[in-house]
Amino acid sequence: MRAAVEAAALERAARLQGFKRGAAPDATWDKVKFDRQIVAIAKAVGAKAIYTNDEQLARHTRAANLDAITLEDLPDPPALPQIEMRLDPIEPEQPDDKDD
Repeated sequence: MRAAVEAAALERAARLQGFKRGAAPDATWDKVKFDRQIVAIAKAVGAKAIYTNDEQLARHTRAANLDAITLEDLPDPPALPQIEMRLDPIEPEQPDDKDD
């Protein structure tokens, strides 16, 4: 219910500014509605950011005063330390030379 109210508020704000499609005027209407639903759900659950590489979703996110974080914005993962490797040769087991 809260997400539906948020989505309606985002739609109303865009229309009051004179842009039905809001921050992504180049997007299709279906895409705009879908992106607004994502942003509305994020706002309803108290999210502070949305992680996305979709520029249109990022524009809607920023227009709703949330942070849009892309893959390029993320720090590189830490390098794993090199593990110790056994470097001495391993001798294969010798078969017993006993006659049975």
